[in-house]
Amino acid sequence: MELITGLTLFLGLAGLASSLAGALFIVSPETLSQLSQKVTRSIVTLDSFMLKHNAIAGIFMLMGGLVMIYSFTILIGAAPAPF
Repeated sequence: MELITGLTLFLGLAGLASSLAGALFIVSPETLSQLSQKVTRSIVTLDSFMLKHNAIAGIFMLMGGLVMIYSFTILIGAAPAPF
């Protein structure tokens, strides 16, 4: 995915989420509060899972970070493309 396309997709999704949250805040703040509690609960669950399996989570995060850094260097032209 090209950088402009990815940025456009991110802006579109962020705008949609912001608009939905704004509409829910105006129409039904209780629904937004319940949604916020569910998101918070899932984040806490994910966090506790990652802390229990810290070595595996760390390895996958390191691998993902290295892939992102390598992709970034290819995009800015600092590294040659592999193919």
